Amino acid sequence: MLPRQLPPPVVAMQGVSKSFGGQRVLDSVDFDILPGEVHVLAGENGAGKSTLMRILSGVLRADAGRIMLSGREVHFRSVHDASRAGIAMIHQELSLAPSMSVMDNLFLGVERVHLGLLLNRPHQRGEAAAALERVGLRGLDPAQRIAALPLPARQLVEIAKALLRQAHVLIMDEPTSALPGPDAERLFALISELTSPQRARPAAIIYITHRMEEIYRLADRITVLRDGHHVITSFARDLPREELVRAIVGRDVHRATPPATQAAGDSLLEAEGITVAGQRGPAVRDISFNLHAGEIIGLAGLQGSGAGALLHGLFGDRRLITGQLRIRGKAVHPGSPREAMARGIALLTDDRATLGLCRDLSVSANLTLACLPALSPHGLRRPGRERNAATRAIQSFRIRCRSHRQSVRTLSGGNQQKVALGKWLLREPRILLLNDPTRGVDIAARQEIYTLIGRAAAAGAGILLASTDLDELLELSDRIIVLHRGRISGTFDRPAASRERIMAAAMGGGVERVTMETGAEGDT
Repeated sequence: MLPRQLPPPVVAMQGVSKSFGGQRVLDSVDFDILPGEVHVLAGENGAGKSTLMRILSGVLRADAGRIMLSGREVHFRSVHDASRAGIAMIHQELSLAPSMSVMDNLFLGVERVHLGLLLNRPHQRGEAAAALERVGLRGLDPAQRIAALPLPARQLVEIAKALLRQAHVLIMDEPTSALPGPDAERLFALISELTSPQRARPAAIIYITHRMEEIYRLADRITVLRDGHHVITSFARDLPREELVRAIVGRDVHRATPPATQAAGDSLLEAEGITVAGQRGPAVRDISFNLHAGEIIGLAGLQGSGAGALLHGLFGDRRLITGQLRIRGKAVHPGSPREAMARGIALLTDDRATLGLCRDLSVSANLTLACLPALSPHGLRRPGRERNAATRAIQSFRIRCRSHRQSVRTLSGGNQQKVALGKWLLREPRILLLNDPTRGVDIAARQEIYTLIGRAAAAGAGILLASTDLDELLELSDRIIVLHRGRISGTFDRPAASRERIMAAAMGGGVERVTMETGAEGDT
């Protein structure tokens, strides 16, 4: 909490401008951060938030403007320059090296040495263990490779990496986008500790998020950017939510109507006693459910519950150890994603940067990638067909881009996510597996993605939706299955589902089943 008399800013960015390829993405933006403050930087995807922070953290150089650090002008030519000045950034698209160990990632560029030459690995291991415990990864082996970790654990390693640099200005870009509830709570407690006035030098935290509940829980002040321009800076207590939304999007935003609970259609997917392999033993055990046409089943659970592993197992990306799958009554055993796709199954992963998109390819190439055999049969490319299909998808899915030839890498996060989802929707899948489909996207894009999901369900697709956002599950799902340590710990139909019941089941509070027909509860 800021004192009544505001201290001088730790950082003041004045008149900052930046263009890419002739397109102005920041236009004379002013922004400052005070010691001990949590300053939320809000705006739609593509508003310029990440670009502004990449300039502050030394990743990019501004075309114009200046940065004042404790009243002195500074010029950062690299991330190392900013790091030496006490500024660190936790990126939304993680900056970890997957092939390296956790410990080597933590100390990359700030290695601990002795005798001036040799790595002091015992000292690094001790520091790494302490930093990992601080973010909730107690017991994680620092020698384990990043590639072997699930996305939420990688996000926590990224946070630990920033903490090890002992920065007094910490930039957090969507830090909870991959974190389940308890891990997010641990991060909020850490933020409170870092900004405490009892510290000798309270940290200043710049926090980027699209989640309203986080904004009003954490923010002392809020700055809004729109289309590269500064719109408003206000104390959070003086900025009602409705005014904040209008400042972000420039208009009123109406919530998409959630898919109506509809009569169950024909059975699409029956899973009986499914056990899916993990890194060290089964990731999920003895999972049984029935998915119908037009139905959305939500999958809830804490980190490590197995929801993501279950989706990958159904997609043939992980080995099914035991159990039986039937699609429209016919027994199947997808041994690969290719086989799953042939049976009408599609998977949107929770990691669009690595697994969901080819970011150096065009919007058109990404959108048509999953349906090339249909658009260009017999191995002969039909560029005209691909272009027409992509153009229709861009219009239908409201993807904002200059043209179908634009590189996906240059799109905003929300539009990248719509491309990743649109790639599968073009196939018109029977069974759509979604893993955190709105991770890191803004308010308007989130509502548009909800509309696309509802449209797919209305067209008869069966949807399995895993999400770390309980509000999202409650809004979209006809039923919610809760997993705890790889097993089903609760099943709730929409009228009976609540945050409290879902969290209790996710934390292992006994197996609970609540049905619309009877409203009965009990252990099974």
